[in-house]
Amino acid sequence: MTYKQRQLSTILHRPMMMHEHHFNAYISTVAQQNHLDLGHQQCSVAKPLALTMKAPDGVSIIGVDGMLLHHPANGMHCTTYTDLSNALDTAMLDDAIHTLVFLISSGGGEVERVFDLAEKIYQSRKQKRLIAVVDESAYSAAYLIASACTEIILPQTGGVGSIGVIAKYYDMTQANEYQGVKVHTIRSGEQKAFGDPDVSMSLEQLEAAQADVDDIRQMFVAAVAKYRNLSPQDVMETEAKVYKNQHAVDIGLADQVIPVENFFTSLSSKTQQTQQTQQTQQTQQTQQTQDEIMADKDRVLELLSISSDMAQVTKWIENDTSVEDAKKEMEAENPELDEPAETETALSAAEYAKITQMCHEVRGANGAAEATAYIKKGLTVAQVRQDLWSHMVTSSTTSPTRSAVPTASTNPLLDAALLAAKAAKQ
Repeated sequence: MTYKQRQLSTILHRPMMMHEHHFNAYISTVAQQNHLDLGHQQCSVAKPLALTMKAPDGVSIIGVDGMLLHHPANGMHCTTYTDLSNALDTAMLDDAIHTLVFLISSGGGEVERVFDLAEKIYQSRKQKRLIAVVDESAYSAAYLIASACTEIILPQTGGVGSIGVIAKYYDMTQANEYQGVKVHTIRSGEQKAFGDPDVSMSLEQLEAAQADVDDIRQMFVAAVAKYRNLSPQDVMETEAKVYKNQHAVDIGLADQVIPVENFFTSLSSKTQQTQQTQQTQQTQQTQQTQDEIMADKDRVLELLSISSDMAQVTKWIENDTSVEDAKKEMEAENPELDEPAETETALSAAEYAKITQMCHEVRGANGAAEATAYIKKGLTVAQVRQDLWSHMVTSSTTSPTRSAVPTASTNPLLDAALLAAKAAKQ
C-alpha cells in the first residue's frame, strides 16, 4: 500500500453504525478524495425526496439523507446530527407545526452524537407527533433515528434494521516488508499505537477493539428496544439483519407499509380534516358562549335591578346566585326594603339628574334627548337602568368585535355586567 492508503486506514480505524454496503461505499468515497482506488462502489449522490416533497400545513419535513456525520465533510453527500437537532428545535418551537416527518434515505453513519440525537427525538414525541418515513433505506444509525419517532412508515421495497456496529483496521506490516519499507514507531504507553497500520495488533488489542464494538451494539440494542417497546433479546436476535416491507412490520421494526407519496397525500387529507374539525369546534364554542349569555341575560337584568352595587352584582354572577337568593340577601342586609314605598307620581330632582347622567354616559351626545324621552314616559331610575342594560347586552352578544366590552375579565357574562356599570355608578 502507498502512503495515502496508510492515511486512509487511520481514518477508518473506529466503530461505525452503518450497513456494510454503505460502509464500503463510504470507504471508496474517502479513497476517491485521496485519489485512491480500493475497488469499492462509490457513494451515489441523488436529490433527496425531502427537497421535492411539499409539506402539508402544520407539517414539517426534515430530510435525513446520505452519510450521517457529526461534522460535515467536503465533497460528500451527508447530513449532520447538528443540523438535524437544530431542525428539530425549530419545528418544536413552532406552534403552527403539529407533526414532524423525518424523511430518511440513509445507510447510517458515525456513532458520535447519534445516541444524543435519538434520545432528544424520543423525548420530543411526547409533545408532538413524530413520523419516520423511510425513503427506501433506514439502516443502522439512520434506523436508530427512525426508531425514536412515534411511528415508522416504509414502502414495499424499503428496508430497515442493520442494528449493529462495524469497524475496519488495516495491518500494513507485511506490505511494508514486501516493499522493503521499515517503519519505526516511537511511543510511550503500551496502547499508544493502538490501530496504527504500521504496527501489528496484538491479540489483546483485537479483543479490545471487539469489546468496543460490542459495547456500542449493546447501547444500540437497548435504545431500539426502549423506543420500539421490544425486548432487548428480540432486538439482539436480529443480528444486524436488514428487514424489508411487511417482514419489518411483523418483527416490530416498522408500523405500516405504504408508498411514500400516498402517505403524504393521506397526511394532507388528515391535516385538512383536523383543521376543519378545529374550526367547527371553535364556532360551536363561540355560539355556546353567546347562547349562555342570552339565556342568562334576564337573570343578570334582575340582579342589576336589585342592587346598583356592581361589586355585589359581580359576586352574584360569578357564584351563579339566583334572583330569589339575591333578594333574600338584600332584604336581610336592608330590612327597611320590606316596607312598601309610596308610588311616586313625579320624579325628584335627584332622579332626573341620575337618568340624565346614565343616558349621557351610555349614549354620549344622544344622551340628553334619550333622557328626555325616558322622563316623558314617566320611567323610574330602575326602569331606565334596565332598559339601557338590555340594549347593551343585546349589542355585546351580536357585535362581531364587541369593542365596547371591557377586556379585563375572561367571563363574557361579567364583561357585559361591567359594561352596564357605567350607567349605574354615581
